[in-house]
Amino acid sequence: MGKGYAYKVLADRCNIIDGKVSCREYLRNIADYCTILYEKYLPENEAGILSAMIFGRKNHLSYEDRELYKINGLMHILAVSGMHIETMSLIFLFIMTKLPVNFRVGRIFLFIILVLYGIITGFGVSCIRAVIMCGLKITAELVGKTYDVLSAISFAAVITLLINPANLFRCDFILSYIAVTAIAVVYPALERGMNIGTESRGPIYNIIVKPMLFGVCINITTLPMILFFYYDAALYSVFISIIIVPLISVLFLSGILCAVFGGIFPPAGMFLAGGIHFILSFYRVICEWCIDNLYGIRIIGYPGAVKMILCYFVIAAAVCAVRRINNRRACIFLCAVFVIFPVYILSYSRDVGVKITFLDVGQGDGIVIRMPDGKVVCVDGGSTDVGGLSKYRIEPYLSYEGIRHIDYWIVTHIDSDHYSGLKELLERRRYNGVVIDNIVIADTKICRGEFFNVFSDVLSDMKTETSADMLSDLISYVSNDVIDDIPDILYIDNNDSLEFGDAVLRCLSPVSSVSPGCGASYKYNNQNESSIVFELSYGSFNALFTGDIEGESEDKLHIDTGKRYELLKVAHHGSKNSTSETFLQKFLCSDAVISYGKKNRYGHPHRETVERLKTYGINVHNTAEGGAVTVRVVGNGYKIEENLLNQEK
Repeated sequence: MGKGYAYKVLADRCNIIDGKVSCREYLRNIADYCTILYEKYLPENEAGILSAMIFGRKNHLSYEDRELYKINGLMHILAVSGMHIETMSLIFLFIMTKLPVNFRVGRIFLFIILVLYGIITGFGVSCIRAVIMCGLKITAELVGKTYDVLSAISFAAVITLLINPANLFRCDFILSYIAVTAIAVVYPALERGMNIGTESRGPIYNIIVKPMLFGVCINITTLPMILFFYYDAALYSVFISIIIVPLISVLFLSGILCAVFGGIFPPAGMFLAGGIHFILSFYRVICEWCIDNLYGIRIIGYPGAVKMILCYFVIAAAVCAVRRINNRRACIFLCAVFVIFPVYILSYSRDVGVKITFLDVGQGDGIVIRMPDGKVVCVDGGSTDVGGLSKYRIEPYLSYEGIRHIDYWIVTHIDSDHYSGLKELLERRRYNGVVIDNIVIADTKICRGEFFNVFSDVLSDMKTETSADMLSDLISYVSNDVIDDIPDILYIDNNDSLEFGDAVLRCLSPVSSVSPGCGASYKYNNQNESSIVFELSYGSFNALFTGDIEGESEDKLHIDTGKRYELLKVAHHGSKNSTSETFLQKFLCSDAVISYGKKNRYGHPHRETVERLKTYGINVHNTAEGGAVTVRVVGNGYKIEENLLNQEK
């Protein structure tokens, strides 16, 4: 929207009814031509990176490269911003000094070039700001006035909002102006504080300390907002920037020259492409090394308004104090507070009570339970109608909650609408950094056998002595051997329980063949019947999670008659064959949650099931209409929140 596009369409056939080409279209055709040249001289992925970096064409950027730069906090170098405009200006000014061009004419011509470049790149928010500020600086030089950077920032912000008031709520607008304000206000103050009483600055300061201080200023001031929008920030990105950013100018210039000479003299294009390939390969090596060795040095989780206000208050107070104090030790202490306090407060979390979230996964199940001792239990995570479930539903929620470590992942049974997200999450392990300690499956023959049948294609070349070995080998395989700690595989039946401080998770099904009164001959005929069923108890709060059980499996459950459950996870997405009247007569219940997708082909939830629940006075919540359903248990009470409907009990 910031570039004037409402949506994108794909057409089978296109008829040109007007042959006129506007200036804007002509300039963008130039960018298309340059992109074709990059694809001619460079590997496809590197051509995509260069096209994104110089012309803002992110549609040519491969998914792997996008994730690589995003995880390492380097997406800003792939967006046309002030850094690119400054590089373009320096290149042009250098050329002007070698030509007999009048100062005023040169500056005016520079501004025209920058405007044309902005049109080529689509004039994103950051590009608009940079071009306006550069134009104001040129104007100040031409009329002999002083250039005030804060006034320029304010003027650029007003113009950007007049163009599109909706920009005020865009993350690129907010981050761009916070970053440039940090450069104009925060950096000079901290630099002054670090250099009080220092008469001379050696080469080490200019080469290492100054760029690091510059990067720290930008990273710390934008950190709360990055977490607000993306829930994830790499703290080590400032150190990568010190290595990568100095080469941007070389890469930028090489890319422009490759486009200029590549179409005229191919050997020159090949020569320049060689240098570009070397730099981009170096970037990749650095980024991959950081993912493998520094991934954990990051903050994750939504910060909330209180943390953000507190962070910016401390940042402002530290900067104001440094500008007034003339004691070097005191200033260095305040600089340390400026860096350490925001990182500490944004990474701090306090675990209170139990939090249960039924994710909106479409036609499937996905539950995340945060226990009072801070441990995390995930239940299922699959869907039959939502593609990229892990990438677009599970991982964003885990990041929002600041979760990267899952203690137990319970797969109630082996149906795709219960495990597809888990499989995808393991395949994306390198990019999401999620660590799973234990995967829990039902201790039944049909569960183990079905799991092997489902994944036999990826396990055909592996040794499969036991089911546990098969799953461990699978996890290692799909993660390309990047998982250091392979999850342990736990088999569970109604004799087992897990404790989490004051909370206890007790398994009720599948029923063990040695359970009293059940008989050694009891067998499960399908996956739904063999689903893991468990209850969660925390103080006076009790919740029952029923997987996809139906009929006979419901009858086999050992539930004390008259026991009260505050929460029921309705079995099998509200199927008419589950949650029978006989089943509901066994216990009392206040609230129930049904997970299903809108307009699903199964007709879930069936009308009979919903009516039965309401007949017994149970409040029914669902993920299709309410979005994610969250149950918070604190003290002796609990409340239910539906993300879309915003209703609270």
